[in-house]
Amino acid sequence: MRAAADSISLRLVSPGDKEMIFKWRNTPFLIKHGSSGKGVTCKEHCRWFDSVLNGEDISLFIIEKEGTPVGQVRFDLREEAIYMVSIYLLEEYTGRGIGVDALRRGLELMKHKKSNRRFIAFIKTDNRASRSVFLKAGFEEIKDFKNVPPGHIAMAYNPENLYIERPE
Repeated sequence: MRAAADSISLRLVSPGDKEMIFKWRNTPFLIKHGSSGKGVTCKEHCRWFDSVLNGEDISLFIIEKEGTPVGQVRFDLREEAIYMVSIYLLEEYTGRGIGVDALRRGLELMKHKKSNRRFIAFIKTDNRASRSVFLKAGFEEIKDFKNVPPGHIAMAYNPENLYIERPE
């Protein structure tokens, strides 16, 4: 599993990624596992995508495996130095360790810019695979976090957790 993850890289999103991300966002697999549980219209996506490119509150990275785009990892600024993290992979690239590696790389890129940043994520309670990715990347469940959407758990990044062995 490790060999597959070693061949991934992250790059910042570019204007040419708009249509690709729109198609990804509306695949049945990603709709099923996404927080909203629904697709988006082209108009909604274009408005959101343009705000990502023109704003400073969202850092969006494309995950590539051997040069092929396979998913995204996103950091949305919520408060001063607190970011909401989300990640997804296309279905055919799940279960290979790519998500854990991509999430760790994204966290390193974000911390490199400013070391005092904190990271949280809301994970659907029935999405065991996503929960596992975040645990392996150094997140831990937070029981009393405020404003957690129904059907989700809150997780926060704790770099100390990187040294805990997690089962595959």
